[in-house]
Amino acid sequence: MKKLFIALIVILLTGCNQLNDQKLLCSGDVDKEVAGEKSTQKNQYVILKIKDDNLRIGKNNQFIKEWVKVCEKGSHPLATKEQLYFNIKTCDAHNEAAKLIFEGTYNFSSKKLNVKQVEENVSLDGDFTCETSNLSQKDYKK
Repeated sequence: MKKLFIALIVILLTGCNQLNDQKLLCSGDVDKEVAGEKSTQKNQYVILKIKDDNLRIGKNNQFIKEWVKVCEKGSHPLATKEQLYFNIKTCDAHNEAAKLIFEGTYNFSSKKLNVKQVEENVSLDGDFTCETSNLSQKDYKK
C-alpha cells in the first residue's frame, strides 16, 4: 500500500510539472496589420520555450522575445489544466503598465499556439502548430 501511494504521488507530481523546460518548434501563419494595411505571412516558424511558469517566443520572428509569465490555472477562463494562457498585462505583475498587448494560448492536447501582439500601429496575430524540438540552447538566444 505504501509503494502504491508513493507511486501515485510521483505520477501526480510528474503530471503537474508539465511546464518545466519544454522546447517546441511551431509553424503557421501570421496576420500582420501595419498602419491599416493587412497582409498574411504564410509558413512562418517560431520557437516556443516554456520554463518554470514562463514562456518565450523566439527565433527570427517579429514577436517579443522576452520571458512572459504564464497565468495561474483558474485565474482566467483560458488558463486551464490543458491550456496555458499568457497576457503580459494581467498575468505578469512587472509588466502591468506595458503599452504592448501580448497574449495568447498554448494547448497541450492539440499543440496549437495562438498569439496576438499589438503595439502602436502594428498588430500581429499568429496561429501555429507545434512539435517537440531537439534544438540546442543557442537557438533560443536569438
